[in-house]
Amino acid sequence: MIGNEKIKIIKKILVGALTPSLIYIFGSTVKGKGRKESDIDIAILNDREVDEYELFILSQKLADILKKEVDLIDLNKASTVFKIQIIKTGKLIYNSNNLKKMYFQMRTMKDYAILNEERQEVIDKIKSRGARI
Repeated sequence: MIGNEKIKIIKKILVGALTPSLIYIFGSTVKGKGRKESDIDIAILNDREVDEYELFILSQKLADILKKEVDLIDLNKASTVFKIQIIKTGKLIYNSNNLKKMYFQMRTMKDYAILNEERQEVIDKIKSRGARI
């Protein structure tokens, strides 16, 4: 589990460097299954586009301060399945705009429902051949 002090540091650095609407932590540290060598998984929904290099630099800065590896994910570029997993299992640690949060969550759930409809035919064909999914 990640402590409140580390959460404060994460928020301070990311809010200071970016313009996030949402910051989630997710993965083993949230589930309480993190080990000493586990990294910290962080996802951000930012108001402006963030390039990969900027994310890398910020993750390294956080890693240096927190003394743990940090994976920093841009939710604007994440897959629908990854987004839904973060919404369902992650912990929201920063929310600057409740309307943007609701829109992001509703849009992600809608996209996920459409994805499930689109792939249902494929799943049904696989099951009809006797394979288990």
